[in-house]
Amino acid sequence: MALPKPGRKKLAGEKLWEALIPPHPGRSSTANGRRTSQKYFRSNLTRLEYTYKVIRMAIPNFGPSRGVNHGGHENTVCGPIRGSAGRGCQPAWRGRFLVIMLVFGALAQPTLATESPGTRTERIFFEAQARFNKNSHDAELAWQFARACFDWADLVESKSERGGIAEQGIAASRRALDLAPQLSAAHYYLALDLGQLARTKKIGAFKLINEMEAEFKAAIALDPKFDNAGAHRSLGLLYLEAPGWPTSIGNRNYARLHLRKAVELSPDFPDNWLSLLEAYLKWDEKTAVQSELAKTAEVLQKARKNLNGEMWELSWQDWDQRWAKIKAKVSETTTRLESPRQKK
Repeated sequence: MALPKPGRKKLAGEKLWEALIPPHPGRSSTANGRRTSQKYFRSNLTRLEYTYKVIRMAIPNFGPSRGVNHGGHENTVCGPIRGSAGRGCQPAWRGRFLVIMLVFGALAQPTLATESPGTRTERIFFEAQARFNKNSHDAELAWQFARACFDWADLVESKSERGGIAEQGIAASRRALDLAPQLSAAHYYLALDLGQLARTKKIGAFKLINEMEAEFKAAIALDPKFDNAGAHRSLGLLYLEAPGWPTSIGNRNYARLHLRKAVELSPDFPDNWLSLLEAYLKWDEKTAVQSELAKTAEVLQKARKNLNGEMWELSWQDWDQRWAKIKAKVSETTTRLESPRQKK
């Protein structure tokens, strides 16, 4: 079952906090050497290297055979000793045969490119988690794991599981900030993971909104163009959907300011334009929507050539659905405004 995308107009039967938090921004084309534009953290291993790594973890003391030992006896590959001496040891040729069978079996399977978006997101989460757990003193690995947490939490259906994943992302973001306080990405993903945690709360969600606002602002101060002006876009959506004063921080003027700023800083990114048009529709500003339709269509057409491949699949599913709804609403409004004479 497809989950409702956060940061949208509240749907019938949907809790406020499921609609409240901003959608995770897609990927940018900015080349800053850190791969901050990618929504997903991909493994840089080939399929054969990845299989080899898995085998190394699965078979204790796996390694190249040295043939026959000096005593003339066949080499063995031994795991941890269990009970009597020698138990758990196997001839080295058996280990090599098992490796060959595993490798050929893996190569015979469908390639990773055929993964569903959900399966790929889950795999990337566990890969990023493993890298972070192996080296928790690396701020880059920490914020990349926080990003993977947001992506995976956005797809799981269980509220308790979403909360647990979000808390891992929050802890990873805070760890990154301990190591590098001026890291914009860590502030950004801390805010987004706090938003995922808010989806699992009711009254408690209000306590998280102010912290989300502060972290988005910190990210903007450090790097306003990060992830296609993602912090501006996300903060604008937060102001758009949150209840207004005195209940919470919702504010139309602030929402307009940040959504327009996102378009200004990253004008070729579809999510920025779609978010702005959705805000105009919510405010019933039909003229503003009409004036930006042609430009948004142009941006989408251009982006299809530049933002393609499996890593963009979920983003395009989301953008196409939102664009269709925007056009449908504009068409509906135009039809209602037509006079009987015009209809003839």
